[in-house]
Amino acid sequence: ESAGASFLRTDGRVWTTDKDGIVPCLLAAELHARRGHSPSTHYQMLEERFGRHHYERVDIPATDVQKAALKGVQLSDVDLAQLGGDPVSGRTISIGNDAIGGFKLRTANGWVVARPSGTEDIIKIYGESFIDNAHLAQLHADAQGLVERLAGD
Repeated sequence: ESAGASFLRTDGRVWTTDKDGIVPCLLAAELHARRGHSPSTHYQMLEERFGRHHYERVDIPATDVQKAALKGVQLSDVDLAQLGGDPVSGRTISIGNDAIGGFKLRTANGWVVARPSGTEDIIKIYGESFIDNAHLAQLHADAQGLVERLAGD
């Protein structure tokens, strides 16, 4: 991905989007100086406290027509009632970036985002499960099925 890291102000406005990793490196150094442990140790502590998350991005080949269909998707088109065996609790399209297109679906146990690539002949499906990798695979399969239906396959 080309987005790097985004850092927000306390009021939610963007402070910086860092493509080169300078700010994350500075934050890692500050974390080490203040807490006395590495970022990986800190992450393990967060996993122990909040549970492990399972994340993956899957790319599926797509034609320009399929990408255009996903880019122009309407909220009413994103009509899955269940995702990964759980009821869909939230759905949005093109979050804060109307030029890209796509959708996001949320459940109590995970989420998926699908969007067309702006530079490649693929559709990117991002997903995160709060349960395990098998659940993550089901999230991706359900999202891919919806993408294929929306793209007219």
